[in-house]
Amino acid sequence: MLEYAVMVDRGRVHETNDDEALANHSVIDSGFFCGSCETETALFAVADGVGSLEQSVIAARESLRRMADCAPNNPEEIFASFEMANRIIQIYENNRQLSDGLSCTVCLVAVDGESISTYNLGNSRCYRFRNGATQQLTKDQTKKQELIDLNLIPIEKIDRMQDGPLTKYMGHREFDRSWIDYRQHTELFNYGDSLLICSDGLHGYVDRGSIEETLLSAEDVRDGVKKLVNKADEAGGIDNVTVVLIKRVRD
Repeated sequence: MLEYAVMVDRGRVHETNDDEALANHSVIDSGFFCGSCETETALFAVADGVGSLEQSVIAARESLRRMADCAPNNPEEIFASFEMANRIIQIYENNRQLSDGLSCTVCLVAVDGESISTYNLGNSRCYRFRNGATQQLTKDQTKKQELIDLNLIPIEKIDRMQDGPLTKYMGHREFDRSWIDYRQHTELFNYGDSLLICSDGLHGYVDRGSIEETLLSAEDVRDGVKKLVNKADEAGGIDNVTVVLIKRVRD
């Protein structure tokens, strides 16, 4: 069985919320939501509207709406939903004559028992939490990550450096499905493990050690989500923050 909790929070600074979440096929705009899934097959995601534009949430919302009804074990259907979402964003942008463009990150996780697949665009992230330690399962698509891959950032400066521009995202006029960082993680999600999906409103302001300590101290997924969002608020609440926490438990 899967137990999950979701929180989409505006933070302390922004007047609008540009984040959206997907939990077991339901799109969540704001607030706190929790549930369970006996089938152990479900979709979860976080989308973060880019740039704090007045309507950037549209890109995040339309993306997750197109993905919500996909079968978790059908990669082709999921890839096609990304393509459809990008077209919808472009149509909306053209109809409204928006010069700045609409865009968002998407981190989608398809759970199928002990195996999961991640589909990532941008810098929202998925972690696996086991025995007090997190493992990042997705790779950021940012200028910072490109420099890290090229060994152009000294190790001591990595944590202090901002992500910089996104290199891949939803809403780009030249979007191609090959941009999606698709990874299959076989026999990775064991009973007792948790998956954390979050926007950079969390991981950009709360370090991994603090995330691990918070998850270790949490009573359940509900408590974990609330504590993580509180950590982001304590760090200044500078950005919208969205947290999705899924735990695989025995019936």
